[in-house]
Amino acid sequence: MNLVGIDEVREGMVLAKDIINDLGIIYMASGTVLSNSNIDGLKKMEVDFLYIKDVFEMEEFLNDRSMTVEEAYTKLIIMYKSIYMNVRLGRSLDVKNIEDKALALINRISSENNIMESLRKINVEESYLYKHAVDVSILSKLTAKWLNLTEKIQNEVAVCAFLHDIGKTRISVDILNKPGELTYNEYQAIKRHSELGYEIVSSAKNINEKISDGILYHHERIDGSGYPNGLSGEQIPLYARIIGVADMFDAITSNKSYKNKISIYEGAKILKEESFNKFDPRITEVFIYNLSKFYVGNKVRLNNGQIGEVILLNKSDINRPLIKTDKEYIDLSTNYKLEITEVLS
Repeated sequence: MNLVGIDEVREGMVLAKDIINDLGIIYMASGTVLSNSNIDGLKKMEVDFLYIKDVFEMEEFLNDRSMTVEEAYTKLIIMYKSIYMNVRLGRSLDVKNIEDKALALINRISSENNIMESLRKINVEESYLYKHAVDVSILSKLTAKWLNLTEKIQNEVAVCAFLHDIGKTRISVDILNKPGELTYNEYQAIKRHSELGYEIVSSAKNINEKISDGILYHHERIDGSGYPNGLSGEQIPLYARIIGVADMFDAITSNKSYKNKISIYEGAKILKEESFNKFDPRITEVFIYNLSKFYVGNKVRLNNGQIGEVILLNKSDINRPLIKTDKEYIDLSTNYKLEITEVLS
């Protein structure tokens, strides 16, 4: 439990003690997940300090084995926000607790039989910054599993991915939240997040070097065009190569303040094209192949407005499956005038 000044309180933090008003009535109960409107209300009451739960102390919050995927996902978002805000406020990062607690939620989510369908149906109104960290950690965990890596490595990759953007806590909020195109200098500032993240995580106790290196190098590219060091090929650590694929896919298939998301099929197409010189082709192939299995049965919209169901994947080009509409079958592998623009269900 931490005593936190009201100006340091952030949305997503959890109240540790009841707030009592002047009439002796509980205004806000312990355990409340604070929203911005909650915080504004407390400021109007002239509350100066709050007792906030340390997210890792909330055993009842984490150990509910009956929780749904959506509940686990929401809890993971809250945890990441709490960690992110604490680091932004200059507090140290407890990687051991993250390995114990965040990993339990990541593993719960990634163990779902139809995880991609479940994730797609989750509608959490939250900043891309937080959702992206959670999504990439789940996708990276799954990718490591699909690559038949050991469970230990899968878990380390998941933790590394969970923290891959933690360096953004050292970047100006104005730059992070800018709705339009970044200037050259702003983009250079953003690019420093991998190095800043490395510094933050490396300062933690007993940190695994593979995790800190994965954070440092997750924007390196196979052809040497990435940053911060311009590494190429297998100079790039395995964890960074896995996270790079998951990071790119989630970034281009997510809504952002300055652009709308593209379909997962278009995202897979872009990722496949990039695998020739930007991403590890083996990792990309395994990622796209396994991801595609989840989309048989999806209702999709084509660029001519028709709606149909994905009934068969084309192994030679999984981005162009066989579609069944009310009137006909459409084989996108032979009909290049049509393509999927939206996944409906």
